[in-house]
This record gives sequence, C-alpha cells and structure tokens, in this order.
Amino acid sequence: MAIEKLQDLLEFAAESQSHRGLIAYLPGRVDTPCRLTYEEVRLQAIHNAEILRRIDGLTSDSVILLHFDNHLDNIIWFWSVLYSGYLPAMSTPFSNDPKQRDKHLSHLYTLLKDPFCITRQSLIHDFADSKTIRVEAVEKLNPNTKLAMNGIEKLGLAQTPLHLHDRALLMLTSGSTGNAKAVVLSYEQVIASVAGKASARQLPRDHAFLNWVGLDYVAGMTEIHLQAMYLCVDQIHVQAA
Repeated sequence: MAIEKLQDLLEFAAESQSHRGLIAYLPGRVDTPCRLTYEEVRLQAIHNAEILRRIDGLTSDSVILLHFDNHLDNIIWFWSVLYSGYLPAMSTPFSNDPKQRDKHLSHLYTLLKDPFCITRQSLIHDFADSKTIRVEAVEKLNPNTKLAMNGIEKLGLAQTPLHLHDRALLMLTSGSTGNAKAVVLSYEQVIASVAGKASARQLPRDHAFLNWVGLDYVAGMTEIHLQAMYLCVDQIHVQAA
C-alpha cells in the first residue's frame, strides 16, 4: 500500500505482520512487559479516537498535548490523536520548580493556541497551579464508548483532504535556554525520513529496535518507533532509569 500519512504506517504494519508489535516496560516494572501487536495498537487508537472526537470545544485545528511518563501511554495516545484528526504535541518533562512549571504551561497555552492536554490521573498534580491549559486524565474519559462499527471511517476522517506537507505532529524543544519552541514535522518529512533510512542503511528486517529515550525526542519517535513500524519489526521500549 502507498504510505502517505502516518496512519498508513500503522495500517501497513498491522496488515503485513500480524505478530509484530511493541514491547513496553512501565516505570518500576522490569520483569513484566506489556506487549501489543500493531493491530492491537490500531484498534485501541480507533477506539480512543472516537472518545476524543466527542470532547466538547475541540475543532479540526485543535492541538492535543500528550503528557505521560511512560512510552506505552505516549504511543497509544499519539496514535489515538492522529486517528481522531487532531494534531498531537509531545510534552516534555516538567520542571520541579512550581513557578517555572506554571510559566512553561502559560507559554504552551499561547504557543499551541489553547491546547487540550491529556495525561494520567497520577500526573494531574503537575497542572495544579495552571490557570490556562485544559487538562483531563485519560482514566476519566468515557471508557464505555462503543467502537464504531466501520472503524475510523465512522468519524468522518476518510473524507478529510490531506496534503503531504500538512502538519503530522509537534515536537517541543527543551526550553533550557528560553521558552520551548514547537517544531513542526510534516507527513512528507517523516515518511521520507523513515523510507530513506530503510533504503540507505539496509536495516535488518529480522531484528527488534530498542529504545530508552522519551517519545518527546525525535530519536525515540522517528528513529525507533516509526522506523520499526515502517520495517514491520518489533520495538522494545524501556524506561531510561
């Protein structure tokens, strides 16, 4: 199949290698990983996308900020946002200084034009002092929403025009020397990157990819996560600690 947008990567991987997928170790759990095939990731993303599409106040231009502390949540909800038709932005770790954290959140509110943030209930306290960004714990999003009978087409996304130069995702800079910037990655850039590396480097198609950096880094997102998916091989994600 022709791969033009990121969703095509997941569709291709799910259809090509039914037994391949991701293996993720959650924080503090080094003995029992969570394994999902690419098809399972796809189905979960479709399910979550319908939930996201029912959130009041979001438009086709809305940015959804993903603030999680583990690879599995970042991956699942990254694809969920893509399938919902919104623009995902990968959050960076927050400062431990409440004033710096609040300043950062206020800046993101302006930079991302009033984004909607999803996180875990265990991380909600990170937003306690924020008076700007709307935030919701994924545990509180409606878990009983029924999966659309015909998949993502029921969301009306199949008819949405897509151009290769369209924004695929936003990656935030660290902000260590000032306010964070949002780096725009287009569908064309990402697909060209993974396709070019697969062709030029002759990457092995019978090995797994190993990642220990956050998905807020382009190395973790494109060099490992999306690259492994393009090659339809397993990917293993462990916490840096």
